[in-house]
Amino acid sequence: MVSLRFLILAGLGACILWLSLYDGVRYYRTSVEQHRSAVAASAARLQQIIDADDRFIPDSQNWGEFWGRGYDIHKPPNELALFIRGLSPFLGRTSKVSFEPEQRLIRSSAAEFPETGFFPQMDLGRTVQVVIGLFVLLMTGDILCGEKEAGTLRLVSTFPVSRPLFLFEKLVGALIPVLLSVLLPLILGIGVILLLPDISFPRPVLYRLALILLSIACYVTAMASAGLFASSITQPCVHRPRNPSHLLGRHNDCGPPRESSGRRPGC
Repeated sequence: MVSLRFLILAGLGACILWLSLYDGVRYYRTSVEQHRSAVAASAARLQQIIDADDRFIPDSQNWGEFWGRGYDIHKPPNELALFIRGLSPFLGRTSKVSFEPEQRLIRSSAAEFPETGFFPQMDLGRTVQVVIGLFVLLMTGDILCGEKEAGTLRLVSTFPVSRPLFLFEKLVGALIPVLLSVLLPLILGIGVILLLPDISFPRPVLYRLALILLSIACYVTAMASAGLFASSITQPCVHRPRNPSHLLGRHNDCGPPRESSGRRPGC
């Protein structure tokens, strides 16, 4: 039976995953627009130099600018940066083609906006590592501890089942709903992204995206195993007193019994 806590965590996890995908789409569209603007500006400047030379305008400063400073080549944004950005914000986006033997990438987004280094954006990879990993631990942290508190674990231990097989069945039983609660929102969000008219992925990128989903499934499995291990070594945290009067500071020492009734005073 699915608990209310599991439903709440699954709903929050789905919303956070969709927000990270939306932020990835916004980041990718911004990168594409910046790349198109930079390419158009470089092409327009080169066309101005060519037009000036065709009209036999004696202006050597234009070609001196081209041969001295170089020609800017702009790196197109990576499609997988929509999901996992990695070092993309810290790598340069422009390279100057000149007579220098060493070519470097310059003008990174982290250099233009230094605050991104102190406050990194929550892409899909970071969201799964931090938020979804914590949610999985909360979902699987009481698999065995809950049965210890309820007293059903002692009853189950009387059946002729080995301990490794019992733990494996517990892991599989908890892993199936956890994987469904993580992968289904991801697949639904990626499907919506693929339907957008301005975003298209070639086949190699789709293969890499499938590997990313597989790695997310492996990470969720590892976190579920860690939650099961933590639950197996956790002692029951709720101890119900046998007599409710202990909560009021009362004791069972009611004094000696009376001679007439045989009852103790105060009982």
